[in-house]
Amino acid sequence: MRAWRKSSYSQNSGGNCVEVAVPWRKSSYSTGGSANCVECRTEHERVLVRDTRHRRVGHLDFSAAAWTRFLTAVRRDEV
Repeated sequence: MRAWRKSSYSQNSGGNCVEVAVPWRKSSYSTGGSANCVECRTEHERVLVRDTRHRRVGHLDFSAAAWTRFLTAVRRDEV
Protein backbone atom coordinates (compact mmCIF):
# COMPACT_ATOMS: atom_id res chain seq x y z
CA MET A 1 0.00 0.00 0.00
CA ARG A 2 1.30 3.43 -0.88
CA ALA A 3 0.44 6.78 0.59
CA TRP A 4 -0.07 9.78 -1.63
CA ARG A 5 1.32 13.20 -0.86
CA LYS A 6 1.13 16.50 -2.66
CA SER A 7 4.33 17.50 -4.41
CA SER A 8 6.16 20.49 -2.92
CA TYR A 9 6.09 22.00 -6.42
CA SER A 10 2.27 22.07 -6.50
CA GLN A 11 0.55 25.36 -5.80
CA ASN A 12 -2.40 25.77 -3.42
CA SER A 13 -4.16 28.01 -5.94
CA GLY A 14 -5.42 25.10 -8.03
CA GLY A 15 -4.33 24.46 -11.57
CA ASN A 16 -1.40 22.11 -11.90
CA CYS A 17 -1.22 19.82 -8.89
CA VAL A 18 0.84 16.67 -8.65
CA GLU A 19 0.67 13.91 -6.05
CA VAL A 20 3.39 11.33 -5.65
CA ALA A 21 3.26 7.87 -4.09
CA VAL A 22 5.48 7.26 -1.09
CA PRO A 23 6.29 3.55 -0.72
CA TRP A 24 7.22 1.75 2.47
CA ARG A 25 10.93 0.89 2.61
CA LYS A 26 12.17 -2.27 4.30
CA SER A 27 14.99 -1.72 6.78
CA SER A 28 18.42 -2.73 5.51
CA TYR A 29 18.79 -4.69 8.77
CA SER A 30 15.72 -6.82 8.00
CA THR A 31 16.45 -10.16 6.39
CA GLY A 32 14.23 -12.81 4.88
CA GLY A 33 14.76 -15.27 7.71
CA SER A 34 14.68 -12.79 10.58
CA ALA A 35 11.72 -12.35 12.92
CA ASN A 36 12.67 -8.68 13.31
CA CYS A 37 11.51 -6.96 10.14
CA VAL A 38 10.46 -3.33 10.00
CA GLU A 39 9.44 -0.92 7.27
CA CYS A 40 9.34 2.86 7.35
CA ARG A 41 8.29 5.80 5.24
CA THR A 42 8.19 9.55 5.55
CA GLU A 43 4.95 11.42 5.23
CA HIS A 44 4.35 15.13 5.87
CA GLU A 45 7.42 15.59 8.10
CA ARG A 46 6.52 12.42 10.04
CA VAL A 47 8.24 9.04 10.09
CA LEU A 48 5.95 6.01 10.07
CA VAL A 49 7.28 2.62 11.22
CA ARG A 50 5.53 -0.75 11.05
CA ASP A 51 6.20 -4.44 11.55
CA THR A 52 6.58 -6.05 8.13
CA ARG A 53 4.89 -9.27 9.23
CA HIS A 54 1.95 -7.58 10.97
CA ARG A 55 1.08 -4.71 8.64
CA ARG A 56 -2.63 -4.80 9.48
CA VAL A 57 -1.89 -3.95 13.12
CA GLY A 58 -0.94 -0.41 12.13
CA HIS A 59 2.15 1.72 12.52
CA LEU A 60 4.00 3.97 14.93
CA ASP A 61 4.09 7.66 14.05
CA PHE A 62 7.07 9.85 15.02
CA SER A 63 7.95 13.47 14.36
CA ALA A 64 11.13 13.79 12.30
CA ALA A 65 12.92 15.26 15.35
CA ALA A 66 11.83 12.38 17.63
CA TRP A 67 12.93 9.80 15.05
CA THR A 68 16.33 11.48 14.71
CA ARG A 69 16.77 11.46 18.51
CA PHE A 70 15.82 7.77 18.61
CA LEU A 71 18.29 6.83 15.86
CA THR A 72 21.04 8.82 17.57
CA ALA A 73 20.39 6.96 20.83
CA VAL A 74 20.46 3.60 19.01
CA ARG A 75 23.75 4.43 17.30
CA ARG A 76 25.25 5.39 20.67
CA ASP A 77 23.97 2.11 22.14
CA GLU A 78 21.84 4.03 24.66
CA VAL A 79 18.70 1.94 24.13
